[in-house]
Amino acid sequence: KSKRILWDSNSAWTLSVIEYLTDNPNFRRKLFSDSTREAKESGRKKNQGKDGKSQMHLVLAAEVFGKST
Repeated sequence: KSKRILWDSNSAWTLSVIEYLTDNPNFRRKLFSDSTREAKESGRKKNQGKDGKSQMHLVLAAEVFGKST
């Protein structure tokens, strides 16, 4: 069984996630399923990820937990 991640006692992790998602809007849109309607309303093309959500979660985890080591 995997070890439980204690987010509430490690606020730096949460801040890392927020910072990464803020600094990488294309990644954020792909992760949270960019919609065609929102893209059209914003005057841009829809972001589609060639990587699956699992791969994107690995990227985000490496960003967050890689900094804490």
